[in-house]
Amino acid sequence: MNLSQLNRILLQTLLLPVVALMIVSGILIWQILNAEQTVAHIQLADNNIATANLISALIADQETGVRGYQNTANEIFLQPYDIAAPKLTENIERLRHGIALEGGDSQQIQNLVEAHEIWLDTIARPMIDMVRNGSNTRDPAINLRGKAAMDRIRAINDTIVSTQKDERAQYVEHWQKQVRNTLEGAIGFALLIGLAIGAFA
Repeated sequence: MNLSQLNRILLQTLLLPVVALMIVSGILIWQILNAEQTVAHIQLADNNIATANLISALIADQETGVRGYQNTANEIFLQPYDIAAPKLTENIERLRHGIALEGGDSQQIQNLVEAHEIWLDTIARPMIDMVRNGSNTRDPAINLRGKAAMDRIRAINDTIVSTQKDERAQYVEHWQKQVRNTLEGAIGFALLIGLAIGAFA
């Protein structure tokens, strides 16, 4: 074996681990970036779920305020109703934006907004006016309509939360698959590199 052949063999032996490590590093970086995107989707779904739950709580505050005012005719009971209104607008837009970011259907958000407006226009505001005017607010039909309207709001919001939980579960499963593939790929490449280096040695 002459010197040029020896140099070529040494060069190949030294370059092989470097090239292999560069390939493995590139694959790992690609997998990590993909995993970060998946985690971002999981966090977005978590935020959407939290926002939907907050919207449900704010609407419940409004209902509680109206009922308290209906029973006592004391304006102080309308404070939760009034305080919740701007927060509802803010969080509904936040939820709409969050669902749009993940490419979801915002129709359920619109359904929720419309159902809430129906409750405001047909139950809450008329009830407040009736109490202020001294009218009879004990009509069972009015209260049953109020319950039906609120049940519809809760059903729509529950659908939104359920959809977001399903999205989150899918992203978690995808993330677990990415981690598993990354580990299997790293182990496989490590074995191949070891075998190749051993063969050259």
